[in-house]
Amino acid sequence: MEFYDSGQLLKVDEQLPALRARSIDFMFHTFSYVTRSIPILGVTGLPGVVGELYRHPERLRQGSPLMELINEVLAEDNLYMLTSGGGILEPEYLWSTEASPIRRLDDVRGKKIRIVGFEATKAFEPYNVGATRIPSSETYMALQRGTVDAGVFNISTVIGRSLQEQLQVCYKLPITGFSVAPFMLRDTWDNLDEEARGVLQQAADWYDENFIEHCNNDIYPNEYWPQIEEAGVEIIEPSDEDLETFNAGVQEVWDHWKEDVGEGGRRSRHRAGPWQRLRGNKMTTMALRSWDGLLAVLRWTSMAVLVFMMVSICYDATMRYVFAAPTSWSLEINSFLLVYLAVIGAAEAQRHDAHIRITFFKDKLPTRIRALIDLMTGLMGMLFCTILVWRGGIMTMQAFEYSERVSSSLGTPMVYPYALLPIGFAALGLQFLIDAARAAKRFRHNYHEQPS
Repeated sequence: MEFYDSGQLLKVDEQLPALRARSIDFMFHTFSYVTRSIPILGVTGLPGVVGELYRHPERLRQGSPLMELINEVLAEDNLYMLTSGGGILEPEYLWSTEASPIRRLDDVRGKKIRIVGFEATKAFEPYNVGATRIPSSETYMALQRGTVDAGVFNISTVIGRSLQEQLQVCYKLPITGFSVAPFMLRDTWDNLDEEARGVLQQAADWYDENFIEHCNNDIYPNEYWPQIEEAGVEIIEPSDEDLETFNAGVQEVWDHWKEDVGEGGRRSRHRAGPWQRLRGNKMTTMALRSWDGLLAVLRWTSMAVLVFMMVSICYDATMRYVFAAPTSWSLEINSFLLVYLAVIGAAEAQRHDAHIRITFFKDKLPTRIRALIDLMTGLMGMLFCTILVWRGGIMTMQAFEYSERVSSSLGTPMVYPYALLPIGFAALGLQFLIDAARAAKRFRHNYHEQPS
């Protein structure tokens, strides 16, 4: 078995897609980076809940009702969490610099704060915080240069990145929390032979008993917090008033999480990825898994195309400026491959909600109105894609019928680049359709949940 340390094989945001694409078989992952893709894990980071989960780690131990529910929901997305580690780590607090100290809740207003988790980001929206998502590896320089005024950190991040050298105040408001858990694909786990599954289960049992217990009750109080005090960081406990104010103001975070996951175990079992709300029977499940697989193929081919473009352009530049012998094919092929990247990757970007959007006004609207806007956006996007598939198909058929080629020495048949348009926009249109159906279901559920 080959092991890779963090960042060596995949970046943190690439791990879950790589697991689903079976590029890796097993991963340890921090919850806060994947709660948008796996909303059920957001329960560990909900403000107002994180404190209770920290004080009662048994609620996330193997065999607990919450752990069983999480894995039931994960199974719908073909994922399996072997263990949570036996609870959650000590909550993430608000750490600030000497130039912009935060000693009470009202001090956060207008500050630029490094936040990773979606739940924490939503919790601070009422305070006009400039939330910035910066990897922990870049946080030291961001604090040093004043790119951010503060950050929401677990103490292990502070010590691991030597952030205490740049920080002055720790305001111990329990904002969010997480664990670092091992994940596999559910079918991979189910298909393991008994010996291999037994070895992994034994390791998971040990991790469940020791990870959180060792960190929270030994490493943090006996090693990490003394280092914080030695660095001269001022540690401030929040007042009861600040705690009540913060917890009372996070209802929107709860509403958003319940919208994604559903209230109660019955509805929770019918979500877990962008598709889960649509899955009503075995045929739908198989179709959507096939769609997931197709998008994975398109994603990896796009990566291969990007690598080819990089190599070929470098080769062409070297031949042109060093040997005065430029290629005759590089510019032409890479021009068409650029179109490939734009249209073929659009569906995958839409699936992960990664297209550029301006949501300043939308985010301030009621939940049901936001769902209606998403529904209309999906329908209009699907209509736009339908028109482009139709016109692109006509162009492709004409290029094929008349054997159209580029007027160059390479003479690329135009049917190939033209075919990218109907293929790419057909995929994007299907994704818009799925998004519209999901938004319609959110709209209906929100309607029925209103008091009569």
